[in-house]
Amino acid sequence: MLVDDESRILAAMVDYFGLLGYEVDGAADGESAQALFAERRHQVVITDLRLSRRGGLDGLDLVERVRRLAPQTACIVVTAHGGAEPERQARQLGAAAFLQKPVPLADLAAAVDAALAHEID
Repeated sequence: MLVDDESRILAAMVDYFGLLGYEVDGAADGESAQALFAERRHQVVITDLRLSRRGGLDGLDLVERVRRLAPQTACIVVTAHGGAEPERQARQLGAAAFLQKPVPLADLAAAVDAALAHEID
């Protein structure tokens, strides 16, 4: 599942991972992502750190809820607002990777492959 409040970024990621052969769900906010995850468990959740909806779930909230419901699900956080503290928080919540935007899609795919390989180990 891919979660980003920027529609162009979300569409590009959904298209890219679809072309790679992944089954992909996309969500524009944390609440929609949470609803999708309740309907169908995903092996990997890629979420933006900051989701613009005021008072809604942000990326860290989503990572926390996903990991609580399905600890085997890998979470990858991407952000244009990085730093040591958000990365520490994401890792503490169980994020498999924390990547700085702009992230080349090939690098994001490599992070997904690494997360899936770790799941198999």
